[in-house]
Amino acid sequence: MVLLVLQIISRMFEYETELLLKALVLVLCGIAVIIAGLWFEKNLSRPTLPNSKS
Repeated sequence: MVLLVLQIISRMFEYETELLLKALVLVLCGIAVIIAGLWFEKNLSRPTLPNSKS
């Protein structure tokens, strides 16, 4: 099974290096969007409710 995966990956490197670069850029952009979203959610100011003393 491992040899089959290695052979598929080596064939991909051999023939489709452009697609590998595009896939890497797409993954990096996705990770950047996730990190930006997490940062935004962390720093989002939450509205405070007025204290109702009764």
